[in-house]
Parts: sequence; C-alpha cells; structure tokens
Amino acid sequence: MVGKLLEEKSFPRGAPEFKSVEPTTPTNTPKAAVKKKEKDLFSNKEQKVSKKKKNKKRDKTQKSLFDVSTVATLSYSQLSEGQVLLGFVSQVLEFELKISLPGHLVGTVPITNISTAYTTRLRDAADATEGQDSDELPSLNSLYSEGDMVATAVVSVSKSDNRYSVILSLAPVRVMGGRLAGVGEICTAGVESKEDHGHIMDIGSNTVRGFVPSKAMSKMGEVEVGKVMWCLVTRVEAGVRSLTPVPGKVWGQECSNPSVHNLYPGTKVRGKVEGVLRNGLKVSLKDGLVGYVHSDQLKDQMDLVEGYTVGSEVEARVLYITPTINNVMLTLRDTRQKDLFKGVQAGQLLEKAIVEKTYSNFLVLKLGPGQFGLVTARNMKEGKEVMKNVKKKFKVGSSVTARVLALDYCGGVAVCSLQKSLLAGVQRLDQLTVGQLLSVTVKSWVTAGLLVTVGHNVTGLVPRLFLSDVQLTHPERKYLPGDKLSAKVLRLNPANRQLHLTTKPILVKEEFTIVKDYESAVPGTITEGVVVKLSKEGVLVQLWGDLRGWVPKSQLSTETIEYPEKLFWLGQAVKCRVTDCDPARDRVSLSLVLDTMVPMGRRERGRQVLTLGKMYTATVVKVCDEGVEVRVTHEGKQVPAMIPTQHLTDQVSLATIIASNLTVGQQLECLAWQKDVVTVLTRKKSILDNWANCPKSYDEFDVGSLVPGVVVLVKKFGVFLRVPHLEKLVLCPTRMLQDYFVEQGEGIVEVGQTLWAKVVELDRDEMKMV
Repeated sequence: MVGKLLEEKSFPRGAPEFKSVEPTTPTNTPKAAVKKKEKDLFSNKEQKVSKKKKNKKRDKTQKSLFDVSTVATLSYSQLSEGQVLLGFVSQVLEFELKISLPGHLVGTVPITNISTAYTTRLRDAADATEGQDSDELPSLNSLYSEGDMVATAVVSVSKSDNRYSVILSLAPVRVMGGRLAGVGEICTAGVESKEDHGHIMDIGSNTVRGFVPSKAMSKMGEVEVGKVMWCLVTRVEAGVRSLTPVPGKVWGQECSNPSVHNLYPGTKVRGKVEGVLRNGLKVSLKDGLVGYVHSDQLKDQMDLVEGYTVGSEVEARVLYITPTINNVMLTLRDTRQKDLFKGVQAGQLLEKAIVEKTYSNFLVLKLGPGQFGLVTARNMKEGKEVMKNVKKKFKVGSSVTARVLALDYCGGVAVCSLQKSLLAGVQRLDQLTVGQLLSVTVKSWVTAGLLVTVGHNVTGLVPRLFLSDVQLTHPERKYLPGDKLSAKVLRLNPANRQLHLTTKPILVKEEFTIVKDYESAVPGTITEGVVVKLSKEGVLVQLWGDLRGWVPKSQLSTETIEYPEKLFWLGQAVKCRVTDCDPARDRVSLSLVLDTMVPMGRRERGRQVLTLGKMYTATVVKVCDEGVEVRVTHEGKQVPAMIPTQHLTDQVSLATIIASNLTVGQQLECLAWQKDVVTVLTRKKSILDNWANCPKSYDEFDVGSLVPGVVVLVKKFGVFLRVPHLEKLVLCPTRMLQDYFVEQGEGIVEVGQTLWAKVVELDRDEMKMV
C-alpha cells in the first residue's frame, strides 16, 4: 500500500513531478548485510561442513530407495487379471472351490473354471435329456479336498460394499498362459482324455500337448477326465511334453537355474538369507535373483525373523511373482501338509484359546498342539472402531473364547473373531437339524430362489417352490434384502455346505411330525409335504430332508380324479399320510385321503354347473401341452373348462396339429363330456353325433349293443373306456382287443383314442359290463 500511495503522489493531475529523496544509509545497510551473509555462506570452513552433511543425506536417500526394509503384504487391490499365484483349497462346495491365497486373501474358483475338459463334461451333462445315456459328471468333492495345493490365475477382481470378490481359474490355458515348461520344470496339466497307452494332458497350449504314460498314471489311482494335476516334464519332443504326476518326483525336483521366466508357483528353490527385515527375510537365489519371505510364510507359525541368521541356507517354494517389478515371493512352509487344522472347523466355537502373542494390530492364539489362530484388530470388538492398547487388554497366556471364521491353509492359521455377536447363534451347519425353526434375513434373489443368511456365517437357499403358500408371479418384489422371515430347515448337508429352507407359512406355523428319513416314515404317520411333480399317474411329494413320497392316483381322493394337474400345482403344500415304507426299494408311498379332511376335489366337483351331453360355445383362453383351457358362458357367468388335446378330434395323430393352430379368443363348439375337478369338453365327431342315441343307463344296454368310447387307461390285462352317459369306466380285456392273440394293449391303442365297443357281457345288478 505504501508503494501504491507514493506512485499516486508522483503523478498528480496538473502538479509537478514529485521526486522522493531516500536516505543512503538504509540502502547501504542491506547491501552490507547481504555481503556479510554471502561471505559466511561461502567461506572455506562452512563449505566443508555443508558438503559433508549434504553427502550424508544423499547417501541416506540412496539407501532408502534401493534397499527394502519390509516385505510387502499382498492385498486385494494389488491383484491383477492374469496374475498367477499358489493357493490352497480351503472349502469344497457343490459348485465352487474356495481358495486361500497369500496375505490371508480368499478367492473363488467356479465349477466352470476348473479345466476345459471338465467344462465340456459339464455342458454335456446339462444338455443330456431324461433317459439319455450321459457320462456321469464327477463332483468337486471327488476331485479336490481341503488343503490341496493348486496354481491359480486371477480372472477378475471386483469390489462391492467394501468387499472384494476374486474369481480364479485352475484351467491350464489361463494358469500356464502359453508358457511351455522345459525338462525338469513343474507345471499343471488337465486330463483331456484317456487313451490305450496313457492320458492326453492339456498344458495350456494349442500346438503342444502333454502325455502321461499309463504306468505313471496308475500310481495316482482313479483319475477323472477334467482334473487338473501337478506334473513334472521328463522329456521334450516336437508337439508333445512327456509328463509324470508322481508326487515324489514332482515335489522333489529343484530348479537349478531360476529366473522370473521359469519360476512357476510351487517351484522348489534353494537360497541363502541375505538380510533380516522387519517382517520377513531377503533371500538370494542363484544367478543373482533375489526373493522375499513374509513373516507369515516362515517355516513355523511361531518362528521369528530374528531366529534366522544371514548366510544360512533355506529351502523355499515360489508363491507368486509380483507383476511389473518382478519380486519373487517365497514360502518356507511345508506346503504339502494337509492336516493343519485337524479337529478345527470353520464356524467352530473355541472356549479355551490361549493368547500366544500380542501385537499392536493382531493377536496370535494357540488353538491346540501346533494349531494357531489369528485375530485382527477389527475382529476383537464390535463396531467399526479398531481396538487400541491390544497388548494391555490381552495378556500373553490368558484364555479367550473365539469363533473360527475361516481356515487359511496358505498362512497356516485359522482366522478367528472375539466379537460377542459371533460367539452366540448359528455359525455352522452341523448346529442345525431338519425341521428346526429359524429366523433368517433376506440376502438376495437368484434364479433358483431366495438366498438368506442364518446368523453371521451361514447362508441358505429357499427354493422357489418353498417360498409361499400361493403361487407368486414376481416373488423378487415381495422379498427385499434385509427382510426378516421365519423359516424351517428343509434339507441339510453339512459335508457339501448345503442348506435349504422353507418359508411357507403352512409349514412354518403348523405343528406336525417331521418325516425326514426311513426311520421316521412309519406307516400311519401324518405329515406335511410339497408337490414337486405332477403326472397322470399320481403326484410326487417332497417331504423333509432328501425323502420323497409317491401318491398314486387312487390315493389322491375318494373322488375320482382323472386330471391331477387341474387340482394340484407345483409348490402346493399338502397334508399326507404314510401308507408304506420300503427302504430296500427306496420307496415311500403316501395317501391324501384323511378322515379329518374333506376329500380332495369334492369342492371342485360341486362347482361344475354345465350339463353333460349339452352343446356349448367355448372361448379359447390358453393352449398348453395337456389341452386347451376355455371359458363357457353359462347363466351370465364365465365357467372354466378344458378340452384335452386328444378330444379335439377322433384322429389322435392329428390332435397336436389342430391344437397348435388354435388361437386365444377363438370360439369352438363343444359337448360337455365329463365332470372331473374341471368340466371336460369334447369335439370328437363320433361322440357328438351319437350321444343322443346311446343307452343312458345299464338297463338300456343289451349284449351286442355298439357304442363309441374313449380310451382312458391302458393296462396289461385290458383297456378301460369311458362311454356316453355312464360314470363308471368299462373294461375291454386284452384278449378281446383284436381277432388275433394280443399280449398287451400298449402299442395297439393309446389314451384318448376313440374306439367302437360291443357289449359281450352284462351284469345290470352289479353295474358291470364288458
């Protein structure tokens, strides 16, 4: 501001120029000060000292740039697509594998990412029609077990709601990445086919195949096509690599000339400890290559990095190579040890875990002899806040109650939690029983049904058919994430981690006997079940557990029901009675005829208002495989009815063609033929033309009477027909079907076919006729 004022005064309007006079002393003083300062800065004495300090700082900077003081811990954000890592199977589920990765990370291998050959078998099994011979697909349980060491490739890494999802693949085409192993190098290969002299193996190349002789493969027992195995290259030829899967040879082979190009995950190397870092070791390998071992990957979980001396030799295996900077990460652990967690399971509650070590941000618990657990700071207390003063609150040697969240086979520790909310409630499937009442939380909607959570560590599925008492068009709109529901355990398989539940109110709220196995399927027991399959012969009912029961048509009701599909629907809850149980034949017979209930179909029959033998104009509502659903206007009301496909014409072979040409809204002239749970109409010309002339009761029939009839049932001993005016079916014995000998009626007549029948035997008193 002072300079601005002086400038304005120097150029006033109409005034002479103002020249300011500045004293000389202030001007000279700063110059003297500057000169003095320059003299001090650049004097010989100060120059030597400053140079030494500068050189020391520079040396320190160079040391921090090129010397690694800590071993980086692998995190989800560091994973990239295509990266290959050594992993360990931690869980084998029905449709996926859970893989433990370095850094206590977890990835998932879907069933479609095992190998190319296995995916092909999976598609063939899915495309196989019922009754068609197909190759039996081996389950993941038969291919892998917990603790198995595998080489995995990262397919994708995604983050949602602060949770990472890592999809992995075991397929050699991804894991090998086009790399061809040389003699003495290990690789993973998928069994592609079995030949006379050995097995063709997929090693991830389009031009080169692997081959395992039968002698070498016989030492591995039964091997399924599609399984991915560890192999050692024994010979290299044009277009083929000879392999051996014998474990002794594979894991005993040591890499003699390691480089970043031939160090495959799982490769055995030797090196010397070059430096002891804060949380690991720096190891020098051959040919100037350097590797790093994190403290989590020391030989024993309780080993300290201070226990290793510089210059000592170590035997290690490759975990992974960091992309871009090519750091070789190693492990000193015995990677083939599979019984690390003997007696310990995910979800298990451990009441007397001993605090072995305390650190600022995690605890090490001793779970048993040689078994250790890891508790991170976030798992020490409830909420998002991280616990502080860990060493003061958890004294070494004290005992705590912990919940096992997961088993980390890669780090050799069980991931545990001390949170109170996890110490109570359902944490494992073996804590549940079939028929148990639970409170569940809706997680998400999938094609198969509703995913729900039980407690904090258990996820179950409510299949579509077991959601509600009524059929829902859009169930995903009714059940929203976070909703609380009451459910009962429907099926349970802890070995495969399968949990199916039902939320049907009639099954959840009512009390009844749970029939879940052959021991509880005592004849006379009344229980509840759900219809899962319909046929003209009867109904298949899902009971509890894996038990199913068959209800033949004769046991559906005391009323005659010829069209069960019009009375029952898939997912319908029914009360039933066990009539027979035969474990040897794997059969349970049920009945829906109960003394305490109105017979099924009686109410529906009472609603039939159309008059038999009368012509009606029917409007097509829907065309389906079983027939045509129509509506008939009767006394101002719309009455539902149906025309079975075989009743569209006398020529059964043309019925499906006629049905396919019908359109919704089209009007058809029909005759009311039969009253079942729904009124059955017919357009058969032989019935329409002769209904009025046919005998109306057994008294009007005589031996020799000729009437049209429709085949309803074909048995080995004869054919049952329905004829005009009679409610009971009439029998035509097999011996009377033709003029020549006929062993059975199948193949000669079919259900729905129109036949002209002649009365040969008549008993008016018993109302029987042949």
